[in-house]
Amino acid sequence: MDEYTNKMYEDFKTRDVLDGISADNFDSLKNDAFITPENKEFFEDMLRVGYLSGQISSSGPMPNTSFNIEVSVTGSGAGNGKDVFSPKAGEVYKVQTVSTSENVTSNPIIYIGAKDSAGVVAYFIVDTSAGSPHVPDNENNNSFFIDQNMTLFCYAFATFPVGSSVDFTFNLIRVR
Repeated sequence: MDEYTNKMYEDFKTRDVLDGISADNFDSLKNDAFITPENKEFFEDMLRVGYLSGQISSSGPMPNTSFNIEVSVTGSGAGNGKDVFSPKAGEVYKVQTVSTSENVTSNPIIYIGAKDSAGVVAYFIVDTSAGSPHVPDNENNNSFFIDQNMTLFCYAFATFPVGSSVDFTFNLIRVR
């Protein structure tokens, strides 16, 4: 890599490259380049830096990025939905599993989905059977992914006596 003519070197020469490149600034750098013969070396460097900085995966999910989020819903009504997770700019996560633990007097109706900034909702799981665990796959076997434009959320409607709840556990893994 020629330090004096390489755009990537110029843009990142004052940063700790491997720890300092977020998905958002990696995308910004990539989006500013045109696919031309002159940029061949630049794109090869982008691939190397993307792999080394953890912003690109060549084998699917990114290692060491799986985590659980636990959320409790404690009352019925339109206001009891909970925002669970919103990815940062440039990140994409797969919702691998969702399980529930129910401590209510009726079978809860459970909704899990994603909503955009305008509140438009896409439901991925609607369950009225009070069963667990739930697998986030719709009937067409499409995976459930969320990115920076969506917020993962959950909602439960049931009879909630004092001290009762529906507890959700989400397992996510970053795929980009």
